[in-house]
Amino acid sequence: MVTPSMERPLTPLRRNRDFQLYWSGQLVSVVGFRIGTVARPLLVLAVTGSPALAGVASFAFTLPVILCMLPAGAILDRANRKSVMVACDLARCLASAAVALALWGGWLTFGLILVTSVIGGIAWPFFVVGERASIRRLVPAPQLPAAIAQVSAREFTGLVAGQSLGGVLFGLGRALPFAVDAISDVVSVVTLLLVRTPFQEARTAPRRHLLAEVREGLGWIWRHPFVRTTALLTAGLDAVTNALYLAVIVAAQQRGASPAEVGVLLGFMGLAGVAGSLLATRLATVLSLRAVALLTLGTWTVLTPVIAIAPTPLLIGLVYGVMFVFHPTWGAAIGATQMRAVPEALMGRVQSTALLVQLGAVPVAQLGAGFLLQAIGPARTILLLAAVMLLVLTAALLSRSLRRPPDEALPATLRPAPPPPAG
Repeated sequence: MVTPSMERPLTPLRRNRDFQLYWSGQLVSVVGFRIGTVARPLLVLAVTGSPALAGVASFAFTLPVILCMLPAGAILDRANRKSVMVACDLARCLASAAVALALWGGWLTFGLILVTSVIGGIAWPFFVVGERASIRRLVPAPQLPAAIAQVSAREFTGLVAGQSLGGVLFGLGRALPFAVDAISDVVSVVTLLLVRTPFQEARTAPRRHLLAEVREGLGWIWRHPFVRTTALLTAGLDAVTNALYLAVIVAAQQRGASPAEVGVLLGFMGLAGVAGSLLATRLATVLSLRAVALLTLGTWTVLTPVIAIAPTPLLIGLVYGVMFVFHPTWGAAIGATQMRAVPEALMGRVQSTALLVQLGAVPVAQLGAGFLLQAIGPARTILLLAAVMLLVLTAALLSRSLRRPPDEALPATLRPAPPPPAG
């Protein structure tokens, strides 16, 4: 019989070779991706002079993301996740390298930009779902909140660095951002191949039709109150986040901010996210899931209308940044609980479904924000977004699944089998 005193102590996360190796490679990759994200619309505008075509190029990335999300989850529950993620990185590397080479060679066309955008849009959901489905294999369950907080720090660091470097590198040479993006994908491939831990358990269940497996993932998340509720709450938060991003830019410009100053103000978001990542593990440990949800959503509900009345661009940027402090805690607490609740065999499909729910609201929010800003101005648009956040907060307050441990909210037929008695 194994007693608690005989259990092997957990290796500190900072000494987890595979996780830290993977995290380091993805930090480089995220910075490269963000650099490319900034440079791509700049390139379209420089080559074509058409904002409309810049929008078409963005749509060429977004559409395959939406279309491929559910199939990606089913395929990643079947195939070797690491191999799929490596293939995605190689495809993105070739796409970015093709743009850089075309620029250097003087044969770049808008058609090539579209094709490479589509390739990136296909690869993105496979890689992101693969990461979300695999991270539980790289760290022990008790360390999931800390691991997710470190992933949040990576994303916010990449956001700050990428936004800062994208424009600078493009100014030095149009091909340079895409070359850096391609190199970052190579770094990601190398670190992925060096990770020893398998990214999934061996699958024993027979394969079925892909659509049947997609439906199984959809059905599971719908029958799980906690995962369903938190996915919908995240979708509401993400919708307001993306709509407010555009509103903040317009509001700051109305108050006299230059384009360079707007970039600095938006950088507060990344800095606050990095700072919040340092607090996330501790807060996720001491606060209940309901408290984390109410703290995060309540912060947004209270501070969103402050942006509408903030008199200076600096104050707008500071308030907007503070709103992101608790985002990493949301991921560390709620994201980790979602991961622990999902069976390994369904991890890819459940993660892809949750991502689709979250991302599906983003284009609608961005489109609606654009029309509202033009029709009623930034102040009223921001107040409307505050009202939407109040609805999301109210839904969290009334949610029974946030008050109950996820295992209790799980239907009996979906609960994991109890461990065998110790002998």
